[in-house]
Order: sequence, then C-alpha cells, then structure tokens
Amino acid sequence: MADPVNDNEVIVVEETYWTVGDLELLKKQMVKNPLGMPRRWEAVAEAFSRRHKVESVVKMANSMGG
Repeated sequence: MADPVNDNEVIVVEETYWTVGDLELLKKQMVKNPLGMPRRWEAVAEAFSRRHKVESVVKMANSMGG
C-alpha cells in the first residue's frame, strides 16, 4: 500500500472544463495582468484557485486570440 506522505508518490489533479464564468474571468485577468508583466500567466492562473494550470490558461488565452 502506498504511503500518502511518501515523496516519490505523484498526485495527478484532473483539469476541469472551462465554464463561461472561467472564460470571463480569464478575459478580466488578461486585462489586469497585461502583456509584458513578469510572471503574467502564473498570476492569471492563480485567479482560478488551482482549477486551471498555467499551461491550460496560456492555451485557452491563445485560442481566444490573447
């Protein structure tokens, strides 16, 4: 049986679907955290309380033309 405290154990969190509310929040966060801002995408992703990872946020923003 795996020890839940073991450092070698990997925990995978499933990415959630993007809701209409998530898309609106993404738009607002892109304005609040403008292009050229250091760690922009990390700041935007933090607004989603771990529902969406940085990679997912970047991918969605690019698909929206941002």
